[in-house]
Amino acid sequence: MRVLLVLLALVLFTADAEAQRRGQTLAREGDLALTVGLVGLDDLALRPLDGGIGLRYRLTDRSVVGASVGLTFADRDQENQSDNVESFDESDTFGSSVSLWTERHVGRSRVVSPFIGLGARARFVRTDASNTFEPSCDPTVSCPPVTRTLDAETVSVGGALLLGAEVKLARGITLGGAYTLGVDYSETSRTTTVSGPDVAGGGSGTSKSWSYGVGTTDLSLSVYF
Repeated sequence: MRVLLVLLALVLFTADAEAQRRGQTLAREGDLALTVGLVGLDDLALRPLDGGIGLRYRLTDRSVVGASVGLTFADRDQENQSDNVESFDESDTFGSSVSLWTERHVGRSRVVSPFIGLGARARFVRTDASNTFEPSCDPTVSCPPVTRTLDAETVSVGGALLLGAEVKLARGITLGGAYTLGVDYSETSRTTTVSGPDVAGGGSGTSKSWSYGVGTTDLSLSVYF
């Protein structure tokens, strides 16, 4: 949170007097902005505004609605060696999210516009992973590898109360972020398979969880048209 506080202080000291003198407003009714999620302030799980790219629209001078879509791709390969076993880990992860939110702005500053609001997010994550063990043995003896695969899908839905601010960086460009008080529900389905010499099996299962707590949204950069 120190990053946001320092940023707010710098903007206030450098831009407030000039903006007040020129009479420039932060945003007005009917303004539309392209919003891009930036690196988050921390790694908390409750994030109704989950980065990505989206739009925010000023219904009135003080009321805002927004929507964004986020995508995540990750590919990991790792090789491990010990005295008797060599293993290979591979995983592919795909994630997508949709966020909706509304803000009610308060105050009369032309540089910093505090707001309260509500946000909601739905997220889907799929992971395909495999782990292969190759035991060391006598070269004259067959030692086929043992492979364990995992297919997992997670669906989560969350909502939160927002308390934040939109800060004017330049004409038509703002930076926003918020504290959240929220709840998140997730459901994960897993299927595992094991194959190898004299080994065959696997299983499936589903887990459900609820999370409650305080977090922060990602920082979002908005460029008004």
